[in-house]
Amino acid sequence: MEKSAIRLTLRYYTDDWNIHSHTEEAEYYMYLSGQDILRLNLRYYDQSKAYFVKGAYTSPDLYKSSSPQIEAFNSQVVGVKLTHALEDFPGGSIEGKYEYYTQSINVHANIFMSGVRFTF
Repeated sequence: MEKSAIRLTLRYYTDDWNIHSHTEEAEYYMYLSGQDILRLNLRYYDQSKAYFVKGAYTSPDLYKSSSPQIEAFNSQVVGVKLTHALEDFPGGSIEGKYEYYTQSINVHANIFMSGVRFTF
């Protein structure tokens, strides 16, 4: 018997620097067996810049920053994760994940992760 689940997430953020952002994420979980779960995910993030961010500061402005964290940008993540539950260790699992990350400021990354998890 095939079991699966879908999780949809929407987040919105705003602050007094006039930064607004939103994140949309979708995850699809497919139960392959009693011990194995496959997860596919897709995430999109979009952010506006802080009101005081400029390309160059030429006057005595109250706020100045060159941090890319308060610039306008967007990013995308596409990934797959496989989790195998350990029968001999209840709450334990072996996990492997791959994600491809891109950002509008010309950032691209292949992310590989693996781990062993024990819950107690």
